[in-house]
Amino acid sequence: MRLKLIASVLAAHLMIASCSKHPSSDEVVTGPSEAGLVSKLLVDEVRIGPSSQSTTDTRSDPISVYDEIRVSIRPNGASRGGEVAAKLVSLANGHNAGLQKADVKPSQKESIIFVFTSDKPWASGRYLLEVTVDGELAEHRHVDISERASTSATPRR
Repeated sequence: MRLKLIASVLAAHLMIASCSKHPSSDEVVTGPSEAGLVSKLLVDEVRIGPSSQSTTDTRSDPISVYDEIRVSIRPNGASRGGEVAAKLVSLANGHNAGLQKADVKPSQKESIIFVFTSDKPWASGRYLLEVTVDGELAEHRHVDISERASTSATPRR
């Protein structure tokens, strides 16, 4: 019985060893991940605010219905670059309020700025900002838009 157990364990080890293939000295290992050339594009920070302010903030203060919405996204990584997209969706009715895309250059450190505008005042309520990197969700934030929010923008008619 004990001999069968040892034989089974030995057979399992041999099977596992034969499944893991290691390159021989004459095989060339290629591919960006082995060479350390490709890192995944990440989002370090997302800031949202009215475009009437010189800087955006990570806080979730309401934005005026008359303001443009400024989104600043700071990328990290991606020695190969990639695509960053920001989509604004009204949570009241599910309508797409805007979609913007930008290509990120390899190893880009500068923030990507998107400005969402509307021909008429925004509808008051909560919106969802979805930030995707190469089609995959990287970050999401709620944006509150209110008629009572302070603004330096003039009302659009």
